Amino acid sequence: MRDWPGTSVRNTFKQALSDCQRQVGLWSGLCSNIAAEIIAGAGFDWIVLDGEHAPNDIASVLAQLQAMRGGWFSWRAAPHSRRWKPSPRWMA
Repeated sequence: MRDWPGTSVRNTFKQALSDCQRQVGLWSGLCSNIAAEIIAGAGFDWIVLDGEHAPNDIASVLAQLQAMRGGWFSWRAAPHSRRWKPSPRWMA
């Protein structure tokens, strides 16, 4: 997450994994930006928004990530998204 171009915040999720610290997370297939906002503040270390086994698309994943970032709760969890199409054009 960046505040200004060229500045970045330390990735605490990757740091905890490299330090062999236990990480507790949630695999979400809820497809709701309201639910995403709530689970973002539930204290998980990571959250996966499932796009393969849940009816998520680019727009719904974006809405969920925006809700996790700017909702009522502070964004503590490291968000991840599972791709929804086994197509090379969606792979980053």
